[in-house]
Amino acid sequence: MITSLAYELGFPETAVFSLKKDFDAMWAGKEQLDAALKNLYTDEGAYYRNTVKGLAEEYGVHIYAAEMAFFLYAALPLREVYKENGYSDELYLDTMADLRYKVKECHDIYGIWGTVAGSWFRDFYLLKRFKLGRLQYEPRPLRFAEYKGYKQGDIFYGCHIPSCGPMTPEAVLDSLKRAHTFYRAKLKDGILPVHLRSFLIYPGHYEVYPEDSNLKKFYEMFDVVGGDEKPDNPYIWRIFGCENCEDYTALPERTSLQRRFKEYLLSGKCMGSGDGFLLFDGEKIIR
Repeated sequence: MITSLAYELGFPETAVFSLKKDFDAMWAGKEQLDAALKNLYTDEGAYYRNTVKGLAEEYGVHIYAAEMAFFLYAALPLREVYKENGYSDELYLDTMADLRYKVKECHDIYGIWGTVAGSWFRDFYLLKRFKLGRLQYEPRPLRFAEYKGYKQGDIFYGCHIPSCGPMTPEAVLDSLKRAHTFYRAKLKDGILPVHLRSFLIYPGHYEVYPEDSNLKKFYEMFDVVGGDEKPDNPYIWRIFGCENCEDYTALPERTSLQRRFKEYLLSGKCMGSGDGFLLFDGEKIIR
């Protein structure tokens, strides 16, 4: 049932086989699966995760695998929802490709075809978050008191960065243009206001990025207004792809970025997360 969609989304064949086996085991609890599905598509609460957890325990499926199998199952009716709302099948497949990104992350770090980001996906199914080119977007109220004439509560477009390859300036600009077109009818004065909170724009990381690198160019697209130190370094796995990273001397050095971040951490500095804004008029970032 979920196999054809998993293949269509580009899941590795071994992942498809593994998730099909897990889903087939959970299918014995179809009534609970469908109850979780119904709950996922309402805005009343996220109890679907408790149901999926119960199914995982009852049928001996790892929770990471159970959640990914469930989200593939839930993506089947979503395709029709997209069509009913006038959204293209291309947009559906581009957006749901996030399942592939997450299944790969989970396997790379934990060796399990599944997901550790079960709480992340729901807004895709509620048609609140879409992938438009390289980046994902969702409208949300500005939580800052003010930004260049925008007030707290005004709609900004939260930006997310899926782990799907290089982030060239050209790809980012193309994504902003797509987002401007997609949300055009809702934009004030034709300006797309974008907010990003990410470890990629933490001010302390700027010095780590190589000159003329895509990461440095991406950082410079944003007006970075602040950052928070995270002494427990929760973003290490995103750079080094490992679960246990307490011993910084053992961190891998497969890439120049890993080598630079390893040196950064061994010098006693910690990682963090930054807030940044940009305003886009449909063609260019305006300052």
